[in-house]
Amino acid sequence: MQKAPQLKNATKRALSRANLAKTAQFTVTTVMAPKSGSKDTQVFQVAVSGAKARMDYKDKALGEVRYVVNEKGAFFFIPANKAAQKMNLKIEDGLNTVFSQASEVLAGAQKTGKATVAGIACDIYTNPRTGSVVYLGTTPGFTLPVKLEIKNVGGVQTMQASQIKLNGSIPAAHFALPAGTQVIEGQGGPTGLPGSR
Repeated sequence: MQKAPQLKNATKRALSRANLAKTAQFTVTTVMAPKSGSKDTQVFQVAVSGAKARMDYKDKALGEVRYVVNEKGAFFFIPANKAAQKMNLKIEDGLNTVFSQASEVLAGAQKTGKATVAGIACDIYTNPRTGSVVYLGTTPGFTLPVKLEIKNVGGVQTMQASQIKLNGSIPAAHFALPAGTQVIEGQGGPTGLPGSR
């Protein structure tokens, strides 16, 4: 089995499990649209229930991949290989990765207004140096970035959370590895997740 990609921890503002309701499901779509070159879109499907979590997305090198945190540990699972590597991960690692760019913008931003995005009440923060904007959720159960807009000489980068469902029912099986999965013990494992840019 190939090793999970290593990550740099570029997060300036730590996000925690406390930012989300007892159960939460949502989609995060990031788009990088350079002025020259092709647009790159990445979609993360996130589900959290109590101390369990799951994040599905497509890795350019590995194809469909999944991170699962459950009562047996944290795993990086490649469905095509029917194998999972046990790792040293927490729910916070996944949140910090998905929202890393928004956290960086928030580090130097000032509150400039309010809006509702994807059904979530937000405070708008603008970074005066770069003009980048983050819509930070204020709705109880979703105090995470809901939308991000970064514009620079290289192009535009956006992040949008959508299909946000809070305090619903998520079956326990959603956080289990499929039957017959070969589990490989990790060798320390990364402290973050792939997908950060």
